[in-house]
This record gives sequence, structure tokens and C-alpha cells, in this order.
Amino acid sequence: MNFGSLFSFNTVTFAFVVVLLILLVSQTLQWPANVPPGPSGYPIIGSMPLLRKGNVLETFRKLRAQYGDVFSLKIGPNLNVVINGAEALREAFVKRGEEFSDRPGGFMTENIFHFKGKL
Repeated sequence: MNFGSLFSFNTVTFAFVVVLLILLVSQTLQWPANVPPGPSGYPIIGSMPLLRKGNVLETFRKLRAQYGDVFSLKIGPNLNVVINGAEALREAFVKRGEEFSDRPGGFMTENIFHFKGKL
């Protein structure tokens, strides 16, 4: 048996592409059960194309109308929860403030979109 023909460049490349596609599809389909609904986005980039279309605030208004006051979206590989409306904000930061007090920042939200945790 000739191992050179068994592990040819085409075979290794094909196997790599298949494994990469399986990982991308599984990452896209995987949505935690306790996360609010939201747009599914694309593999690797998430909902970034949605946010690059014109005014981000208007996009968030449309998402709020579609998904409600609390929705989630992926920006790149990071899952983000967006809270809109006075009552939802009061619920999150006053009634359940301990759960929301340690929100992590992110490169995308702080440096590219220049969000400081609020709009």
C-alpha cells in the first residue's frame, strides 16, 4: 500500500474542508436555550452585515419590532443580548441588577461600533 497516494494533497484538502464545514454548521445551529430570540446571522461573522446597513439605531428599532424588547444577536462569534424599553431596562438593571452588573466589553462593540454599553 502506498501511503503517498492515500494522503495526497487533494484528500487532505477535502478532509479539511469537510471538517471546517461541519464546525461552521454546528456553530451556527447551536443556540443556547436560555437566550432571547434574535436573527441567526452567518457563520463566523454573525449579524455584522445586518448592522453595517445604514443606521445601526434604525436596524435595532426594526429588530425590536420583530423580536420584542429583549433580543440577542451574534456580532462575530460573540453572542450579545440587546435590551430596549424602559420597563425591560428597569427589570434588568434595578430588579435583577446583580445579574447584569458585570457586563463584559468587547473589541467589536467598543472599538468598531463605539458603543459603551448603551445606545
